[in-house]
Amino acid sequence: LAAAHQKIQDHSVQSKGHVQEQLAYQISLASRVEFLEKSLGDSAAKQSQELRDAHQKITDLHGLTEHSERKHSSLQERMDFIENLLGDNVQKHSEELKKTQDRLSELRGKLGVSMRGGEIQVTVESRLKYLEQA
Repeated sequence: LAAAHQKIQDHSVQSKGHVQEQLAYQISLASRVEFLEKSLGDSAAKQSQELRDAHQKITDLHGLTEHSERKHSSLQERMDFIENLLGDNVQKHSEELKKTQDRLSELRGKLGVSMRGGEIQVTVESRLKYLEQA
């Protein structure tokens, strides 16, 4: 009986040791799972925040792009206006210069005056007419 009792006690001690090992393993496993959950949770929260930040940056850039397009459009309209104004003025001045040159040529012809080398050349005929009138 004593041997059976000793055997039961040995088995009981082994079982307690095994139970303690299992308990330690479960505690270790639970703490590792908790660590992983915390890490994943922190990582998920961080990624979520980064995703929100990136989305906000995209929204901001989109707003800047729209503002730049409106500003560019306004600038283009102003440039078109200036180009039209300058084009109209150039055309107007060109036409007036042509009329003035034509009128000057007409008057020179009537007076018998010509320009050569930057000097006024008066014809003999125009000189005679001037002398006859005096």
